[in-house]
Amino acid sequence: MGMLRLHLAAAILLLGCTAKNRSQALVVGMDLSYPPFETIDESGKPIGVSVRLAEDLANFLGRPLRIENIPYVGLIPSLQNKRIDCII
Repeated sequence: MGMLRLHLAAAILLLGCTAKNRSQALVVGMDLSYPPFETIDESGKPIGVSVRLAEDLANFLGRPLRIENIPYVGLIPSLQNKRIDCII
C-alpha cells in the first residue's frame, strides 16, 4: 500500500506541473516553515523531505530547480497566477 501512495503522490505532482521548456527552471512553491518536511538550514538553504522530492522531480524532468518560499495561504493563489509551476 505504501508504494501505491508514493506512485499516486508522484502522479499528482507531475499532473500539477505545467509543461515548459527544459532550460527553464521548475519553480516549486512551498512554505519552508515545516521541519522536517521543508525548512531552511543555518546557511539559508532549503532542506527537508519535500525539498529532496522537488530536487528529484526537477532532475527527472531535466530542469533546474528554483524553490519559492511562500506562506501556506499564498501557495494556491501563486499557482493560479502562474508565479510557480507546482506546490509541494
